[in-house]
Amino acid sequence: MHTTRKHTARIAPGPRAGLLALAALGLLSLAAAPARAQTQDLFVSNFNSDTIARFAGTGPGTFATTGTDLSGGLSKPQGLVFDAQGDLFAANVGTGTITKFPAGPTPGSLGAGMVVETDLSYPVGLVFDKSGDLFVANLEANTITKFAAGTAPGTFGAAMTLTDPSLINPDGLAFDKSGNLFVSNQNGGSGSGSITEFVSTGVGTFGAVMTFTDPSLNFPDGIVFDMSGDLFVANQTGNSITEFAAGATSGTIFATGPNFPTGLAMDARGDLFAASYSEGTLTEYASTGAGTYAPGQIIETGLNGPTYIAFGAVAPAVTGTALTSSASPSSFGQAVTFTTTVTSSGGVPMGTVTFSDGGTVLGTAALNAQGQAGFLTTRLAPGAHSITAAFAGSSRFAASTSGTLTQTVTAPASPVLKVGVTVGRAGRDGNNATVAVTVFNLGTAPATVTLTRATLAQSSTALPPAFTLAAGASRVLTLTLGGVMAGRQSFRLALTATGSGLPSQNVSTGQFVAVP
Repeated sequence: MHTTRKHTARIAPGPRAGLLALAALGLLSLAAAPARAQTQDLFVSNFNSDTIARFAGTGPGTFATTGTDLSGGLSKPQGLVFDAQGDLFAANVGTGTITKFPAGPTPGSLGAGMVVETDLSYPVGLVFDKSGDLFVANLEANTITKFAAGTAPGTFGAAMTLTDPSLINPDGLAFDKSGNLFVSNQNGGSGSGSITEFVSTGVGTFGAVMTFTDPSLNFPDGIVFDMSGDLFVANQTGNSITEFAAGATSGTIFATGPNFPTGLAMDARGDLFAASYSEGTLTEYASTGAGTYAPGQIIETGLNGPTYIAFGAVAPAVTGTALTSSASPSSFGQAVTFTTTVTSSGGVPMGTVTFSDGGTVLGTAALNAQGQAGFLTTRLAPGAHSITAAFAGSSRFAASTSGTLTQTVTAPASPVLKVGVTVGRAGRDGNNATVAVTVFNLGTAPATVTLTRATLAQSSTALPPAFTLAAGASRVLTLTLGGVMAGRQSFRLALTATGSGLPSQNVSTGQFVAVP
Protein backbone atom coordinates (compact mmCIF):
# COMPACT_ATOMS: atom_id res chain seq x y z
CA MET A 1 0.00 0.00 0.00
CA HIS A 2 1.23 3.47 -0.78
CA THR A 3 0.53 6.68 1.12
CA THR A 4 0.39 10.26 -0.09
CA ARG A 5 0.98 13.43 1.91
CA LYS A 6 0.61 17.01 0.70
CA HIS A 7 2.11 20.15 2.17
CA THR A 8 3.99 23.30 1.08
CA ALA A 9 7.71 23.50 0.34
CA ARG A 10 9.92 25.86 2.34
CA ILE A 11 12.77 27.62 0.51
CA ALA A 12 15.42 29.27 2.65
CA PRO A 13 18.17 31.56 1.28
CA GLY A 14 21.72 30.27 1.44
CA PRO A 15 25.21 31.67 0.85
CA ARG A 16 26.04 33.03 -2.58
CA ALA A 17 27.62 30.39 -4.80
CA GLY A 18 30.60 30.79 -7.07
CA LEU A 19 29.66 27.97 -9.43
CA LEU A 20 29.75 28.74 -13.12
CA ALA A 21 26.50 29.13 -15.06
CA LEU A 22 25.01 25.90 -16.29
CA ALA A 23 22.30 25.05 -18.78
CA ALA A 24 19.75 22.29 -18.85
CA LEU A 25 21.01 19.02 -20.30
CA GLY A 26 21.14 15.30 -19.69
CA LEU A 27 18.39 13.60 -17.74
CA LEU A 28 16.28 16.75 -17.60
CA SER A 29 15.19 16.65 -21.22
CA LEU A 30 15.28 12.94 -21.93
CA ALA A 31 11.64 12.37 -21.05
CA ALA A 32 10.51 14.65 -23.87
CA ALA A 33 13.29 14.08 -26.39
CA PRO A 34 12.74 11.96 -29.49
CA ALA A 35 14.93 8.92 -29.96
CA ARG A 36 17.95 9.68 -32.10
CA ALA A 37 20.40 7.17 -33.52
CA GLN A 38 23.50 9.01 -32.40
CA THR A 39 26.70 8.12 -30.57
CA GLN A 40 27.51 9.24 -27.03
CA ASP A 41 30.34 8.59 -24.59
CA LEU A 42 29.42 6.89 -21.31
CA PHE A 43 30.67 8.16 -17.93
CA VAL A 44 30.44 6.25 -14.61
CA SER A 45 31.58 7.51 -11.20
CA ASN A 46 33.74 5.00 -9.28
CA PHE A 47 33.14 5.63 -5.59
CA ASN A 48 35.99 3.43 -4.33
CA SER A 49 38.77 4.65 -6.63
CA ASP A 50 37.98 8.39 -6.74
CA THR A 51 37.72 8.28 -10.52
CA ILE A 52 35.20 8.62 -13.32
CA ALA A 53 35.38 5.91 -15.98
CA ARG A 54 34.82 7.05 -19.55
CA PHE A 55 33.79 4.54 -22.23
CA ALA A 56 33.91 5.82 -25.80
CA GLY A 57 30.74 5.39 -27.81
CA THR A 58 31.15 3.04 -30.77
CA GLY A 59 27.65 3.49 -32.15
CA PRO A 60 24.10 4.17 -30.99
CA GLY A 61 23.78 2.41 -27.61
CA THR A 62 27.17 0.67 -27.88
CA PHE A 63 30.44 1.46 -26.12
CA ALA A 64 34.06 0.37 -25.89
CA THR A 65 34.66 -2.34 -23.29
CA THR A 66 37.81 -0.66 -22.00
CA GLY A 67 37.54 2.82 -20.54
CA THR A 68 39.82 5.64 -19.48
CA ASP A 69 39.70 7.28 -16.06
CA LEU A 70 39.18 10.92 -15.19
CA SER A 71 40.67 11.99 -11.88
CA GLY A 72 41.66 15.13 -10.03
CA GLY A 73 39.49 16.92 -7.52
CA LEU A 74 37.41 13.77 -6.89
CA SER A 75 36.62 12.23 -3.51
CA LYS A 76 34.04 9.45 -3.35
CA PRO A 77 32.25 10.73 -6.47
CA GLN A 78 28.58 10.06 -7.02
CA GLY A 79 26.25 12.35 -8.99
CA LEU A 80 27.31 13.22 -12.56
CA VAL A 81 25.80 15.69 -15.01
CA PHE A 82 26.84 17.63 -18.13
CA ASP A 83 26.01 21.26 -18.91
CA ALA A 84 25.11 22.56 -22.36
CA GLN A 85 28.70 23.59 -23.06
CA GLY A 86 29.95 20.02 -22.53
CA ASP A 87 31.40 20.58 -19.03
CA LEU A 88 31.12 17.55 -16.73
CA PHE A 89 30.22 18.05 -13.05
CA ALA A 90 30.62 15.49 -10.26
CA ALA A 91 29.36 15.49 -6.66
CA ASN A 92 31.99 14.43 -4.10
CA VAL A 93 30.50 13.00 -0.91
CA GLY A 94 33.97 12.61 0.61
CA THR A 95 34.69 16.34 0.66
CA GLY A 96 31.25 17.90 0.23
CA THR A 97 32.30 19.54 -3.04
CA ILE A 98 31.46 19.78 -6.73
CA THR A 99 34.20 19.12 -9.29
CA LYS A 100 34.08 20.46 -12.83
CA PHE A 101 35.86 18.98 -15.85
CA PRO A 102 35.67 21.80 -18.42
CA ALA A 103 34.96 21.07 -22.06
CA GLY A 104 38.13 21.03 -24.14
CA PRO A 105 38.90 22.68 -27.48
CA THR A 106 37.73 19.68 -29.51
CA PRO A 107 34.24 18.12 -29.35
CA GLY A 108 33.97 15.68 -26.45
CA SER A 109 37.34 16.53 -24.91
CA LEU A 110 37.59 17.46 -21.22
CA GLY A 111 40.14 19.45 -19.26
CA ALA A 112 41.55 18.78 -15.79
CA GLY A 113 39.15 18.52 -12.88
CA MET A 114 38.78 21.50 -10.55
CA VAL A 115 36.70 22.03 -7.42
CA VAL A 116 34.14 24.77 -8.05
CA GLU A 117 31.80 24.48 -5.04
CA THR A 118 32.33 23.55 -1.40
CA ASP A 119 30.48 23.29 1.94
CA LEU A 120 27.81 20.85 0.80
CA SER A 121 26.52 18.08 3.07
CA TYR A 122 27.23 14.69 1.49
CA PRO A 123 26.13 15.78 -2.02
CA VAL A 124 24.78 12.95 -4.09
CA GLY A 125 22.33 13.56 -6.97
CA LEU A 126 22.74 16.40 -9.49
CA VAL A 127 20.26 17.73 -12.06
CA PHE A 128 19.50 20.92 -14.00
CA ASP A 129 16.17 22.57 -14.71
CA LYS A 130 15.18 24.21 -17.99
CA SER A 131 16.62 27.60 -17.02
CA GLY A 132 20.04 26.19 -16.15
CA ASP A 133 19.62 26.12 -12.35
CA LEU A 134 21.63 23.35 -10.68
CA PHE A 135 20.03 21.21 -7.97
CA VAL A 136 22.09 19.15 -5.51
CA ALA A 137 20.75 16.54 -3.05
CA ASN A 138 22.40 16.84 0.37
CA LEU A 139 21.91 13.38 1.85
CA GLU A 140 23.09 14.15 5.40
CA ALA A 141 21.43 17.58 5.71
CA ASN A 142 18.08 16.35 4.32
CA THR A 143 17.96 19.34 1.94
CA ILE A 144 18.20 20.24 -1.73
CA THR A 145 20.54 23.09 -2.71
CA LYS A 146 19.58 25.13 -5.74
CA PHE A 147 22.23 27.21 -7.50
CA ALA A 148 20.40 29.74 -9.69
CA ALA A 149 21.87 30.48 -13.10
CA GLY A 150 23.28 34.00 -13.34
CA THR A 151 22.28 36.67 -15.82
CA ALA A 152 25.56 36.34 -17.72
CA PRO A 153 27.07 33.14 -19.13
CA GLY A 154 29.51 31.54 -16.75
CA THR A 155 27.97 33.04 -13.60
CA PHE A 156 25.60 31.94 -10.86
CA GLY A 157 23.20 33.82 -8.66
CA ALA A 158 22.28 33.11 -5.06
CA ALA A 159 22.17 29.61 -3.64
CA MET A 160 18.80 28.57 -2.17
CA THR A 161 17.86 25.65 0.05
CA LEU A 162 14.73 23.54 -0.46
CA THR A 163 13.50 21.84 2.71
CA ASP A 164 10.56 19.62 3.50
CA PRO A 165 9.81 17.05 6.24
CA SER A 166 9.57 14.34 3.59
CA LEU A 167 13.26 14.73 2.68
CA ILE A 168 14.95 11.94 4.63
CA ASN A 169 18.39 11.16 3.21
CA PRO A 170 17.56 12.52 -0.27
CA ASP A 171 19.59 10.90 -3.00
CA GLY A 172 18.48 10.83 -6.64
CA LEU A 173 17.02 13.84 -8.49
CA ALA A 174 15.08 14.09 -11.76
CA PHE A 175 12.69 16.50 -13.49
CA ASP A 176 9.62 15.34 -15.36
CA LYS A 177 8.34 16.94 -18.57
CA SER A 178 6.24 19.44 -16.61
CA GLY A 179 9.19 20.75 -14.61
CA ASN A 180 8.25 18.97 -11.38
CA LEU A 181 11.26 17.93 -9.29
CA PHE A 182 11.34 14.34 -8.00
CA VAL A 183 13.60 13.19 -5.17
CA SER A 184 14.30 9.68 -3.89
CA ASN A 185 14.54 9.41 -0.09
CA GLN A 186 16.60 6.46 1.11
CA ASN A 187 14.89 6.32 4.53
CA GLY A 188 11.62 8.10 3.76
CA GLY A 189 8.13 6.84 4.45
CA SER A 190 8.15 4.01 6.98
CA GLY A 191 11.90 3.64 6.57
CA SER A 192 12.14 1.67 3.35
CA GLY A 193 12.12 4.74 1.16
CA SER A 194 9.84 7.27 -0.50
CA ILE A 195 9.58 9.66 -3.42
CA THR A 196 9.07 13.41 -2.93
CA GLU A 197 7.64 15.57 -5.70
CA PHE A 198 8.09 19.35 -5.65
CA VAL A 199 5.24 20.61 -7.83
CA SER A 200 6.38 23.29 -10.27
CA THR A 201 4.74 26.73 -10.29
CA GLY A 202 7.11 27.99 -12.96
CA VAL A 203 10.67 27.31 -14.01
CA GLY A 204 12.74 27.06 -10.83
CA THR A 205 9.82 27.69 -8.43
CA PHE A 206 7.68 25.20 -6.53
CA GLY A 207 4.47 25.10 -4.53
CA ALA A 208 2.87 21.99 -3.08
CA VAL A 209 4.94 18.95 -2.17
CA MET A 210 3.65 15.43 -2.78
CA THR A 211 5.13 12.34 -1.13
CA PHE A 212 4.41 8.72 -2.03
CA THR A 213 5.70 5.32 -1.02
CA ASP A 214 5.37 1.84 -2.46
CA PRO A 215 6.12 -1.66 -1.10
CA SER A 216 8.61 -2.18 -3.94
CA LEU A 217 10.83 0.69 -2.75
CA ASN A 218 13.80 -0.45 -0.71
CA PHE A 219 16.48 2.15 0.04
CA PRO A 220 15.91 4.00 -3.25
CA ASP A 221 18.91 5.64 -4.92
CA GLY A 222 19.15 6.89 -8.52
CA ILE A 223 16.00 7.89 -10.41
CA VAL A 224 15.28 8.77 -14.03
CA PHE A 225 12.33 9.42 -16.36
CA ASP A 226 12.08 7.68 -19.71
CA MET A 227 10.72 9.23 -22.89
CA SER A 228 7.18 8.08 -22.06
CA GLY A 229 7.25 9.85 -18.71
CA ASP A 230 7.62 6.69 -16.61
CA LEU A 231 9.76 7.04 -13.48
CA PHE A 232 12.41 4.41 -12.72
CA VAL A 233 13.92 4.00 -9.25
CA ALA A 234 16.97 1.92 -8.26
CA ASN A 235 16.45 0.02 -4.99
CA GLN A 236 19.85 -0.52 -3.36
CA THR A 237 18.97 -3.16 -0.77
CA GLY A 238 16.04 -4.49 -2.79
CA ASN A 239 18.35 -5.46 -5.65
CA SER A 240 15.68 -4.26 -8.08
CA ILE A 241 14.36 -1.38 -10.17
CA THR A 242 10.85 -0.01 -9.62
CA GLU A 243 8.84 1.55 -12.44
CA PHE A 244 6.06 4.09 -11.85
CA ALA A 245 3.90 4.69 -14.92
CA ALA A 246 3.57 8.34 -15.91
CA GLY A 247 1.56 10.15 -13.25
CA ALA A 248 1.16 7.06 -11.05
CA THR A 249 2.05 6.75 -7.36
CA SER A 250 1.91 2.94 -7.32
CA GLY A 251 4.87 1.11 -8.78
CA THR A 252 5.78 -2.31 -10.12
CA ILE A 253 9.07 -4.18 -10.22
CA PHE A 254 10.66 -3.47 -13.59
CA ALA A 255 13.74 -5.66 -13.14
CA THR A 256 15.47 -7.79 -10.55
CA GLY A 257 19.04 -8.97 -10.63
CA PRO A 258 21.30 -5.91 -10.49
CA ASN A 259 22.83 -6.34 -7.03
CA PHE A 260 22.88 -3.11 -5.05
CA PRO A 261 21.82 -0.90 -7.99
CA THR A 262 22.71 2.75 -7.58
CA GLY A 263 22.64 5.20 -10.50
CA LEU A 264 20.18 5.10 -13.40
CA ALA A 265 20.36 7.00 -16.68
CA MET A 266 18.78 7.17 -20.16
CA ASP A 267 20.85 7.69 -23.29
CA ALA A 268 19.77 9.79 -26.26
CA ARG A 269 17.94 6.97 -28.00
CA GLY A 270 16.00 5.91 -24.88
CA ASP A 271 17.96 2.93 -23.53
CA LEU A 272 17.98 2.52 -19.72
CA PHE A 273 21.28 1.96 -17.89
CA ALA A 274 21.82 0.80 -14.29
CA ALA A 275 25.04 0.70 -12.25
CA SER A 276 25.63 -2.17 -9.78
CA TYR A 277 27.82 -0.97 -6.90
CA SER A 278 28.54 -4.41 -5.45
CA GLU A 279 29.16 -6.20 -8.76
CA GLY A 280 31.12 -3.39 -10.42
CA THR A 281 29.03 -3.67 -13.58
CA LEU A 282 26.78 -1.66 -15.86
CA THR A 283 23.56 -3.13 -17.30
CA GLU A 284 21.76 -1.83 -20.39
CA TYR A 285 18.04 -2.30 -21.05
CA ALA A 286 17.65 -1.51 -24.75
CA SER A 287 14.50 0.32 -25.79
CA THR A 288 12.16 -1.68 -28.02
CA GLY A 289 9.58 1.06 -28.41
CA ALA A 290 7.71 3.63 -26.37
CA GLY A 291 7.98 2.47 -22.76
CA THR A 292 9.15 -1.08 -23.54
CA TYR A 293 12.60 -2.58 -23.05
CA ALA A 294 14.59 -5.71 -23.81
CA PRO A 295 16.00 -7.81 -20.95
CA GLY A 296 19.06 -6.32 -19.33
CA GLN A 297 22.52 -7.06 -20.70
CA ILE A 298 25.75 -6.40 -18.79
CA ILE A 299 27.88 -4.17 -21.03
CA GLU A 300 30.69 -3.06 -18.71
CA THR A 301 32.56 -4.91 -15.94
CA GLY A 302 35.51 -4.28 -13.63
CA LEU A 303 34.22 -0.97 -12.29
CA ASN A 304 35.24 0.05 -8.77
CA GLY A 305 32.11 0.83 -6.80
CA PRO A 306 30.10 2.42 -9.65
CA THR A 307 27.42 4.83 -8.47
CA TYR A 308 26.09 7.38 -10.97
CA ILE A 309 25.99 7.51 -14.77
CA ALA A 310 26.04 10.32 -17.36
CA PHE A 311 26.27 10.53 -21.11
CA GLY A 312 28.49 13.00 -22.93
CA ALA A 313 27.19 15.42 -25.51
CA VAL A 314 25.68 13.64 -28.48
CA ALA A 315 28.26 13.29 -31.24
CA PRO A 316 27.08 15.06 -34.40
CA ALA A 317 25.21 12.66 -36.64
CA VAL A 318 26.78 11.84 -40.02
CA THR A 319 25.13 13.65 -42.92
CA GLY A 320 25.07 13.29 -46.68
CA THR A 321 24.64 16.17 -49.13
CA ALA A 322 23.21 15.66 -52.62
CA LEU A 323 23.09 18.31 -55.35
CA THR A 324 20.95 18.63 -58.49
CA SER A 325 20.51 21.20 -61.27
CA SER A 326 17.22 22.34 -62.77
CA ALA A 327 18.78 22.44 -66.23
CA SER A 328 22.10 21.13 -67.51
CA PRO A 329 23.21 22.03 -70.05
CA SER A 330 21.76 25.53 -69.89
CA SER A 331 22.11 28.48 -72.23
CA PHE A 332 23.81 31.71 -71.30
CA GLY A 333 21.49 33.95 -69.26
CA GLN A 334 19.07 31.12 -68.49
CA ALA A 335 17.91 30.85 -64.87
CA VAL A 336 19.33 27.72 -63.22
CA THR A 337 18.36 26.52 -59.74
CA PHE A 338 20.75 24.31 -57.80
CA THR A 339 18.96 22.25 -55.15
CA THR A 340 20.68 20.44 -52.32
CA THR A 341 19.21 17.86 -49.97
CA VAL A 342 21.00 17.07 -46.69
CA THR A 343 20.02 13.78 -45.04
CA SER A 344 20.96 12.00 -41.81
CA SER A 345 19.89 8.98 -39.79
CA GLY A 346 19.82 11.34 -36.79
CA GLY A 347 16.85 13.37 -38.07
CA VAL A 348 16.31 16.27 -40.46
CA PRO A 349 19.40 18.53 -40.48
CA MET A 350 19.02 22.28 -40.11
CA GLY A 351 21.65 24.87 -40.97
CA THR A 352 23.30 26.69 -43.84
CA VAL A 353 24.53 25.47 -47.22
CA THR A 354 27.15 27.27 -49.31
CA PHE A 355 27.02 26.89 -53.11
CA SER A 356 30.33 27.28 -54.94
CA ASP A 357 31.63 27.28 -58.50
CA GLY A 358 35.08 25.79 -58.12
CA GLY A 359 36.75 28.05 -55.56
CA THR A 360 34.25 30.90 -56.00
CA VAL A 361 31.29 31.18 -53.63
CA LEU A 362 28.04 31.72 -55.50
CA GLY A 363 25.84 32.23 -52.44
CA THR A 364 24.34 30.63 -49.33
CA ALA A 365 20.90 29.36 -48.34
CA ALA A 366 19.26 27.92 -45.22
CA LEU A 367 17.86 24.40 -45.16
CA ASN A 368 14.08 24.17 -44.88
CA ALA A 369 12.05 21.76 -42.74
CA GLN A 370 12.69 19.01 -45.30
CA GLY A 371 16.46 19.49 -45.21
CA GLN A 372 16.54 21.17 -48.64
CA ALA A 373 17.93 24.47 -49.91
CA GLY A 374 18.04 26.09 -53.32
CA PHE A 375 20.10 28.73 -55.09
CA LEU A 376 19.06 30.42 -58.35
CA THR A 377 21.50 32.14 -60.70
CA THR A 378 21.54 33.64 -64.19
CA ARG A 379 25.16 34.78 -64.07
CA LEU A 380 27.08 31.71 -65.19
CA ALA A 381 29.33 32.38 -68.17
CA PRO A 382 29.50 29.94 -71.08
CA GLY A 383 31.60 26.88 -70.37
CA ALA A 384 31.81 24.09 -67.79
CA HIS A 385 31.30 24.94 -64.10
CA SER A 386 32.20 22.72 -61.13
CA ILE A 387 29.33 23.27 -58.69
CA THR A 388 29.35 22.00 -55.10
CA ALA A 389 27.10 22.44 -52.06
CA ALA A 390 28.70 22.42 -48.59
CA PHE A 391 26.55 21.91 -45.47
CA ALA A 392 28.17 23.80 -42.57
CA GLY A 393 26.99 21.36 -39.90
CA SER A 394 25.65 22.09 -36.41
CA SER A 395 25.91 20.78 -32.87
CA ARG A 396 23.66 17.85 -33.83
CA PHE A 397 24.74 17.22 -37.42
CA ALA A 398 28.20 16.86 -38.94
CA ALA A 399 29.26 18.95 -41.91
CA SER A 400 29.30 17.39 -45.38
CA THR A 401 29.92 18.43 -48.98
CA SER A 402 28.25 17.17 -52.11
CA GLY A 403 30.04 15.65 -55.01
CA THR A 404 30.94 17.97 -57.89
CA LEU A 405 28.12 18.70 -60.33
CA THR A 406 29.29 19.81 -63.79
CA GLN A 407 27.04 22.58 -65.06
CA THR A 408 27.53 23.23 -68.76
CA VAL A 409 26.50 26.65 -70.06
CA THR A 410 26.31 27.05 -73.82
CA ALA A 411 27.21 30.27 -75.61
CA PRO A 412 24.40 32.14 -77.36
CA ALA A 413 23.90 31.57 -81.07
CA SER A 414 24.81 35.22 -81.77
CA PRO A 415 27.80 36.69 -79.91
CA VAL A 416 26.82 39.44 -77.49
CA LEU A 417 28.42 41.88 -75.10
CA LYS A 418 27.06 41.92 -71.55
CA VAL A 419 27.27 44.73 -68.98
CA GLY A 420 26.33 44.56 -65.30
CA VAL A 421 26.41 47.19 -62.56
CA THR A 422 27.86 45.27 -59.63
CA VAL A 423 27.91 47.92 -56.90
CA GLY A 424 26.85 51.51 -56.32
CA ARG A 425 27.87 53.84 -53.50
CA ALA A 426 27.48 57.57 -52.91
CA GLY A 427 30.35 59.64 -51.56
CA ARG A 428 30.42 60.97 -48.01
CA ASP A 429 28.81 64.27 -49.04
CA GLY A 430 26.10 62.49 -50.98
CA ASN A 431 27.09 64.17 -54.29
CA ASN A 432 29.32 61.54 -55.87
CA ALA A 433 28.76 57.89 -56.67
CA THR A 434 31.41 55.34 -57.59
CA VAL A 435 29.93 52.64 -59.78
CA ALA A 436 31.70 49.40 -60.67
CA VAL A 437 30.64 48.10 -64.08
CA THR A 438 31.69 44.71 -65.41
CA VAL A 439 31.85 44.24 -69.19
CA PHE A 440 31.85 40.66 -70.53
CA ASN A 441 32.93 39.65 -74.02
CA LEU A 442 30.90 36.57 -74.78
CA GLY A 443 31.98 36.50 -78.39
CA THR A 444 34.26 34.04 -80.11
CA ALA A 445 37.02 36.53 -80.90
CA PRO A 446 38.62 39.63 -79.33
CA ALA A 447 36.44 42.74 -79.28
CA THR A 448 37.28 46.43 -79.15
CA VAL A 449 34.98 48.13 -76.65
CA THR A 450 34.30 51.85 -76.77
CA LEU A 451 32.16 53.66 -74.18
CA THR A 452 30.12 56.39 -75.81
CA ARG A 453 28.08 57.73 -72.93
CA ALA A 454 27.66 57.29 -69.16
CA THR A 455 25.11 59.55 -67.52
CA LEU A 456 22.55 60.11 -64.83
CA ALA A 457 19.63 62.40 -65.55
CA GLN A 458 21.56 65.28 -64.01
CA SER A 459 25.22 64.51 -64.73
CA SER A 460 27.77 62.77 -66.86
CA THR A 461 31.25 61.42 -66.37
CA ALA A 462 34.58 61.25 -68.12
CA LEU A 463 34.90 58.02 -70.09
CA PRO A 464 37.91 55.70 -70.17
CA PRO A 465 39.57 55.09 -73.52
CA ALA A 466 38.62 52.19 -75.74
CA PHE A 467 40.01 48.81 -74.73
CA THR A 468 40.23 45.29 -76.09
CA LEU A 469 38.65 42.24 -74.48
CA ALA A 470 39.68 38.72 -75.41
CA ALA A 471 36.99 36.18 -76.21
CA GLY A 472 35.30 35.11 -72.96
CA ALA A 473 37.11 37.75 -70.90
CA SER A 474 35.70 40.49 -68.70
CA ARG A 475 36.86 43.83 -67.32
CA VAL A 476 35.72 45.95 -64.39
CA LEU A 477 35.35 49.68 -65.07
CA THR A 478 35.16 52.20 -62.24
CA LEU A 479 33.09 55.26 -63.10
CA THR A 480 32.55 58.31 -60.89
CA LEU A 481 29.28 60.15 -61.35
CA GLY A 482 28.54 63.59 -59.93
CA GLY A 483 25.33 65.13 -58.65
CA VAL A 484 24.08 61.84 -57.18
CA MET A 485 21.30 61.85 -54.61
CA ALA A 486 20.94 59.03 -52.08
CA GLY A 487 18.63 56.21 -53.06
CA ARG A 488 17.95 54.25 -56.23
CA GLN A 489 19.26 55.97 -59.36
CA SER A 490 18.64 55.32 -63.04
CA PHE A 491 22.00 55.00 -64.78
CA ARG A 492 22.56 54.64 -68.52
CA LEU A 493 25.79 53.39 -69.97
CA ALA A 494 26.04 53.25 -73.77
CA LEU A 495 28.93 51.47 -75.48
CA THR A 496 29.80 49.86 -78.77
CA ALA A 497 31.90 46.84 -79.51
CA THR A 498 33.45 45.78 -82.78
CA GLY A 499 35.48 42.75 -83.66
CA SER A 500 35.61 39.57 -85.67
CA GLY A 501 32.50 37.54 -85.02
CA LEU A 502 31.01 40.33 -82.85
CA PRO A 503 28.84 42.75 -84.78
CA SER A 504 28.83 46.37 -83.70
CA GLN A 505 26.20 46.79 -81.01
CA ASN A 506 24.99 49.09 -78.27
CA VAL A 507 24.39 48.02 -74.65
CA SER A 508 22.80 49.89 -71.75
CA THR A 509 22.73 49.13 -68.02
CA GLY A 510 19.88 49.45 -65.54
CA GLN A 511 20.01 50.98 -62.04
CA PHE A 512 22.17 51.17 -58.93
CA VAL A 513 21.59 52.28 -55.34
CA ALA A 514 23.52 55.22 -53.93
CA VAL A 515 24.05 54.82 -50.17
CA PRO A 516 24.62 57.95 -48.03
